[in-house]
Amino acid sequence: MELAQALDLQANGVSFPGHFLVKVTLPEGLVVMDPLTGDSLGLDRLTERLAPYRQGFEVAEDGEESDTPLGLYLQPAMPRDILTRMLRNLKEIFSSQSDWQRLKCVLDRLIVLNPGAQIAELAERIGQPLLPWQKYVFDDYLTRDKNSQFIRRSGLLILPRQNGKTHLAKMRVLWGLFMNGEKNHLIMSSNRSMALSSFRDIAYTAESHDFLKDQIKQIRYANGTESIELKTGARLDVVAATRDGSRGRSASFLWIDELREIDEEAYAAALPTTRAVPNSQSLYTSNAGDAFSTVLNNMREKALSYPPKSLGFYEWSAPQYCKLDDVNAWYISNPSLGHLIDESALAEALTMQSTEQFRTESLSQWIDSLQSPWPHGAWEALADNSLQMSEGAYTVFAFDKSPSARHASLVAGQILPDGRIGLTTVS
Repeated sequence: MELAQALDLQANGVSFPGHFLVKVTLPEGLVVMDPLTGDSLGLDRLTERLAPYRQGFEVAEDGEESDTPLGLYLQPAMPRDILTRMLRNLKEIFSSQSDWQRLKCVLDRLIVLNPGAQIAELAERIGQPLLPWQKYVFDDYLTRDKNSQFIRRSGLLILPRQNGKTHLAKMRVLWGLFMNGEKNHLIMSSNRSMALSSFRDIAYTAESHDFLKDQIKQIRYANGTESIELKTGARLDVVAATRDGSRGRSASFLWIDELREIDEEAYAAALPTTRAVPNSQSLYTSNAGDAFSTVLNNMREKALSYPPKSLGFYEWSAPQYCKLDDVNAWYISNPSLGHLIDESALAEALTMQSTEQFRTESLSQWIDSLQSPWPHGAWEALADNSLQMSEGAYTVFAFDKSPSARHASLVAGQILPDGRIGLTTVS
């Protein structure tokens, strides 16, 4: 590739399944080459090489099997992806040779390149692999500085329900307890039953795999004493979302779920738990809230306005004024659509949920209240594209801006000749 660039040729690496390839763009067309042999690979040979790696198939409308388009496997690889692939090949070589010293060096470099690689491998090992968006979040959230300290001390994750944010947090807990040597983990949720459900899921997962189970000293399931304690002294506890629930505790990792429902007192009590613990992290997960979700709204406002480097902000939400049945907006706001959920599930939710519920829980859109006095579409139905304001008529103006000063609106209102009240924004 370096040689091609020196010759002013546009060459890109391709992470083709089973074998790394190079594609060169020429005036006459695209050439795909095997860099080891120098062979040029045509469509037939590429399809033949790909056949063993195709996973599943789709059924076209005519009933014929339709494989994933070949072009998707020929996307250019980023430099980070190329280095990662090379290191993973070396990892397999050194592992098969029991060359532990070199293997450790390779693993250290893999962690630097892909901070979430260890968690991704753990998820694969327990049979619950990460989705692409979860890998993306971990690669940023777990980034370290030159002193191996987490750059992101806190992470705010906002996306609709049933997209896998609980699985992401669960994997962060398992990795921290069993692989990263962190001592104390705390789970908090506005709904204690949800926190307990997450705790039991983590406990059952640990008990179901010997390489994790062998590290466990004891697990308590009794009400009010739920905890996992490892032989190393590391432990996981569930705390109440109250002003006293987490007071006096310290944590290497704090996970607060359903942040939209957490009140100021509970948040203020939990915030200091990681403050005095070196290299600690907090993770806050939620879907969109309403005007009363003050803790979530304040944190999101800071992330949008003047985010500190220590805060990782990850949000998937639909455009604020999109139509509720806009399938493109569904895909924008639901990164697991096509993996964990499908379009029919969201279509059903649209018919079963109230407008406000669907916007917050399925599109992660921000609303003023979960119970609106206006039926959906009522305000839009009042629109009049032919409305014209009269010059010289008595006009009332209203101006407002958001707390962050990023958005502002000037609205003009008049009583029209036919007696109606006309309102319009002034640009």
